[in-house]
Amino acid sequence: MFGFVATPQGYTSRLDDMERGILLRLVGDIAALIDEEHDDEDRAGEPPDGTDDPIAHLDFEPSDSRDATHDEHELVDPALSRLFPPMSVSDPALADEMRSLTVEDLRRSKVANLDLVRDALAHGAAAVTVRSGEEAQWLAALTDIRLVLAARLGIENDDDSRQVYDLAVAATQDESPAASHDDEMRMAMASLYSGITWWQESLLRAVTAPGPAN
Repeated sequence: MFGFVATPQGYTSRLDDMERGILLRLVGDIAALIDEEHDDEDRAGEPPDGTDDPIAHLDFEPSDSRDATHDEHELVDPALSRLFPPMSVSDPALADEMRSLTVEDLRRSKVANLDLVRDALAHGAAAVTVRSGEEAQWLAALTDIRLVLAARLGIENDDDSRQVYDLAVAATQDESPAASHDDEMRMAMASLYSGITWWQESLLRAVTAPGPAN
């Protein structure tokens, strides 16, 4: 995976088939998690044959993300709680009312952003392009992806972030062999989180870089 660079069409990043396949699956699964009422099998991308999918062990099943005994707007999945935080921490009744008024529009917006990224990945070959005018949607979608992965990794503070980063570095350098399959998958997810964080930062740098002088 390479950083984004400015092109006449927008901003382009080169990536290989394995990276593209993993990102397709990740984006599709998170969109399904958010949009549980309209789960679409066509939305989920499949990694190329032989790809070791680092998110296959995660529970993204929409039906498991809510507790049926709770109000329909009360989110119990930690990832969903990060994607849809309460609008008031001091007034639960106000938070519930605001959520009921806004959550569906917010849900549709998040899914639309993820679908935009999915379409770009699905129709790309050796590269993916963020078209001019779609930068904000891409950055928002990548933020939501990172929020879900952070929830799955248990990132709550800066110390947790540093530990995940160190784990990703160890996975890349093969300094700390995984003791179990779960450890191996956690290392893979840490690498994925760190990679997407870097990818998003590269897009932001490309978008905010000063243009050529007139």
